[in-house]
Amino acid sequence: MDRPLTEPDIALHLPGKYLILIEAKFTSPNTFYTRGPRKDAGSLTLDELLAIYHDGRLKILDRARASEARRVAYQLWRNTVFAEWMARHDHADTKAYHVNLVRSSYERDTAREFAGLLHDDHQDQFVRLTWERIYELAESVRELGHLRRYLETKTAGLVKAFRV
Repeated sequence: MDRPLTEPDIALHLPGKYLILIEAKFTSPNTFYTRGPRKDAGSLTLDELLAIYHDGRLKILDRARASEARRVAYQLWRNTVFAEWMARHDHADTKAYHVNLVRSSYERDTAREFAGLLHDDHQDQFVRLTWERIYELAESVRELGHLRRYLETKTAGLVKAFRV
């Protein structure tokens, strides 16, 4: 069985300045690899994830901390590795960032847990951002009226999706 591929949901790139990969979650949660055997033919063990998605030249993630963790949010791990790897190949001055875009009441613990896997001097390169915060920021920009209206009327399972 082939494993699912990983790709960022959104990428923002200004050559020589920054590369931001965004894992956008709407109704699904971040998922984890935990200690123990593979869950199915398409999964990896936690140790396999850390072995495959590792490059000693990368500095954001702390592999030693992850090796001791009971679980790792694997899309966040892979996309952080991808962001830093791609930024390094763009330009020496390109800084990598990773964003987990979620609804306001979701994924707080996951973000805190994942941030604990970053080296201390790279904590600013991962952030949990909410759709509702984007709405707040868009309120002051008249030209973003369509975006505000979308966020005001978006539903999930016929229930209002965002607290705006």
